[in-house]
Amino acid sequence: MTPFVLAALLAAAPAPPPPAEDPGPMTRAEMEATNKARFEEMDADRDGFLSGAEMAAAIGPAKVAATLAALDADRDGKVSAAELSRQMLLAFDSADADHDGTLTLAERAAMRRGNGR
Repeated sequence: MTPFVLAALLAAAPAPPPPAEDPGPMTRAEMEATNKARFEEMDADRDGFLSGAEMAAAIGPAKVAATLAALDADRDGKVSAAELSRQMLLAFDSADADHDGTLTLAERAAMRRGNGR
């Protein structure tokens, strides 16, 4: 699974409504903070890992197997915050077409669509 497909799957999880105004570019540090907050939202039992059930609640049961396969680097059947962050930052780096350390709205839209640059 490519980082772009992964980003699209995780983007499908329920999230707060977008801001009313243009949020502007997103830096890598902001992406890391977003990843941390998203992980904490999804980790219902607060054990520091995302189980298949927690992922199913966030992204739907049909997407769990592919998402778990993409994220679970150590193949222990659950996803740590580090595993999630690593993949999402790979997606960020791939989507950052001009390599300036920020994602424009267009780059973010391409990442969500799963087609990158």
